[in-house]
Amino acid sequence: MIFNTYKYIRCLPLSIAVVMTIFISSRGFAQEESEKNPSYVIINYVQSDMQKKLVVSLTARVKGERGRKKIEGAEIEFYTVSNSSDVLLGKALTNEDGIAIFELKEDQQVESNEDGEMEFFANYNGSSEFEEATKSMTVKPIDLVISYTEIDSVKNIVVSAFQKNSGGEEIPVEEDVIFYVPRQFSMLKIGETELQEGKGMIEFPISLPGDSIGNLKILARIEESKEYGTVETITVKDWGQPRPPVIIEKRRGLGDTDAPLWMVYTLIVLLSAV
Repeated sequence: MIFNTYKYIRCLPLSIAVVMTIFISSRGFAQEESEKNPSYVIINYVQSDMQKKLVVSLTARVKGERGRKKIEGAEIEFYTVSNSSDVLLGKALTNEDGIAIFELKEDQQVESNEDGEMEFFANYNGSSEFEEATKSMTVKPIDLVISYTEIDSVKNIVVSAFQKNSGGEEIPVEEDVIFYVPRQFSMLKIGETELQEGKGMIEFPISLPGDSIGNLKILARIEESKEYGTVETITVKDWGQPRPPVIIEKRRGLGDTDAPLWMVYTLIVLLSAV
């Protein structure tokens, strides 16, 4: 009994040393982790007439700096959940604005659950400076359609939106829809409506300029919905004000074959004088 006690006492310092080593190592690892800046991921599903894509915004809160920093050149992994398992769709790098865009290809079939929902998530593995971050979202695919009508000589833009359940039945969507006219460097907002039983309408502003025959593009968009993501559709209508074609007057220049008239007349006078 005395021998066992003596043996235990001799081993005690070694045990304490091992525990202290583990404790110090864990504290060092935790301190190293805490020194990293926390990062944040925002994911959005964008559905348009021509394509479907996932858009991620990656930012971080850097110690000693105000606001959030946009992380450039970070690799983002895009996943979908199929049969309770994660399926990697692809990867993309963030640009100078911290935005990474992954376009879903036609051959990439994303399965929906029994409620008609698709589940996606984006993952950032972090770096020596920033912590890792993950964000998921669940969306329902919908159809957004623009049509046009005239009531008592008043031109109106009509939009309808619906989703289909597992049985193929159309279910009306109730969301806010914003209308834009794309310009060269911006989007001109021309109206907004709240869908009632899947339909909404705004009056068309007749003063909008179009091209030479009055054509202009009209875009309807549901922006960053929690259920549907961002959904948009665009059409062309000849309701704009026609703009006359721009006639560019040809002017004579010093480098042209046809010299300016004042130079021709001056040369004639000088030669005549000589």
